[in-house]
Amino acid sequence: MNLELTDEETEALAALLADVERDLIRTRTAEGRSRAKESTWAAPLPSLPNTRRGPTGVAHRGTALDALARIYNVSRATISRLNA
Repeated sequence: MNLELTDEETEALAALLADVERDLIRTRTAEGRSRAKESTWAAPLPSLPNTRRGPTGVAHRGTALDALARIYNVSRATISRLNA
């Protein structure tokens, strides 16, 4: 079986296949997002005392991030994220 396609037909076929692939990717991505929203795999941020006295509150202005992390028993990165 010898199948010869013109340039226009080849481009049309490639475009059709690209559309199908985009639809598949879109479907898989939507399914993955919905599964991720339903799952509880992410750890919540630590609960901290009231906001005014928490690591970003007035009482701790000027305190080193490392010291705040030790006080609240969290990582330095967590304190840094809270201050951002």
